[in-house]
Amino acid sequence: MLHPGCIQIMISQKGSSVAARFQSVKIWVKRFHGPFTIAESFVADGRLRALLTSRLTVLPITKAIQRTMVQGRNYGPQITVKRLSTKGKKRQTIFEQIAAQIEPVDGAELRLPSRAWKVRLVEICEELERGAHGLSLLIRTPNNKGDVGSYRDCFMFNPQANSHLQLCQLRFIGIMFGVAIRTKKPLDIHLAPAIWRQLAGEEPNASKLDEIDGYILTTLKCIDEIDKHEVDAENFNVIIPLDSWEVQSASGQFVPVVPGGRQIKLDFDNRREYVHHALETRLEECNVQIQAVREGMSRLIPGPLLSVLTGAKLEEMVCGSPHVSVSALKQISRYRDMDEHDQVIKWLWEVLSEFDDSQRVLFLKFVSGRSRLPVKATDLTQRFQIMKVDKDPNSLPTAQTCFFQLRLPPYRSKETLRDRLIYAIQHCRAIDMDNYMLTRGAEDETGMENIF
Repeated sequence: MLHPGCIQIMISQKGSSVAARFQSVKIWVKRFHGPFTIAESFVADGRLRALLTSRLTVLPITKAIQRTMVQGRNYGPQITVKRLSTKGKKRQTIFEQIAAQIEPVDGAELRLPSRAWKVRLVEICEELERGAHGLSLLIRTPNNKGDVGSYRDCFMFNPQANSHLQLCQLRFIGIMFGVAIRTKKPLDIHLAPAIWRQLAGEEPNASKLDEIDGYILTTLKCIDEIDKHEVDAENFNVIIPLDSWEVQSASGQFVPVVPGGRQIKLDFDNRREYVHHALETRLEECNVQIQAVREGMSRLIPGPLLSVLTGAKLEEMVCGSPHVSVSALKQISRYRDMDEHDQVIKWLWEVLSEFDDSQRVLFLKFVSGRSRLPVKATDLTQRFQIMKVDKDPNSLPTAQTCFFQLRLPPYRSKETLRDRLIYAIQHCRAIDMDNYMLTRGAEDETGMENIF
């Protein structure tokens, strides 16, 4: 058991130099009279994150994943997904169908080296962010909805998602995160940095609330410092259009900041106490949802190990690298009926190098169905296949996402290759088994697909 004074020493050094904080670690170890373990960092509420290098935080998780990996099986439990709607029945999203079948499964059944189940998680993430068919686990952040402030393209968990069914689905999101970490197959999900920090167990910080809702932070600061603008008790309620101790949540509803807050009148004298509780309410509004997701992750990743990660590192492990590296793609490429010295291949790499980030993401989606690569591209079990096809030299390139394969006609100029490739990644759907399954499902009016 850690001595309370040891934890206090670590906390008190928050704003000091790195050298001073290392000195605190030495004092802590002497008082503890034993080796420092990962478990103690969890007890210390993750306060050592800033002292640990990326290698020290990732290595224990990597070892834990290797030791708990289920061997001798290629696929997890068999599940069934219905991609098409049946007449007279409400269509469930792919996410809802898989969540209902996977969430009750014991975590040990999913700790596989490759595929926990066979379906592209890209589809699920798109459904979550789009709110398909009434799915409301994720909502756009207020900055996203208002197109103001920072991180305008981000999402967060819905504070109103607290029914039994929704909490089960949130645990499944955590399972998805754990599978992504284990299999090194990134998810295309865009959560605000503040949410990733909470998922890693970091304490929410009022100064970072503007990553989600810059407007509310500015408003509360204005209320707190309103006396600096010649506002007093007499004209406070004329200037501030709030009658009670309520605050607007990220989902848009006004909620009391303390029990019975709707019956407490907001005035000049109690405004600072109100601001304190309002900030606390907004910072903790997703606690229930965060806990459910962490429970899901802990079925596949040891919970205490999450507390040595920063939010940014956790996001990187779940979502991969935000930049599509051409050199990384080269490193994992294999060629069929051509080689790296062929002129068409040289043109391809030159064109990809000239693309901007958004075009490279479109290219990666076109050939693989994913928008990100793992941090280490070599962690991919599939290799990027580039093959020559005997087609008209002016025809479009094609792709098979399930094989991570690009098929190139024998282009006669770099300009033609660039033009055809840009058109393909912007306008064409890849030729893959999903289209085949949808066509087959439409023909037999079932749309049922076995997923392993």
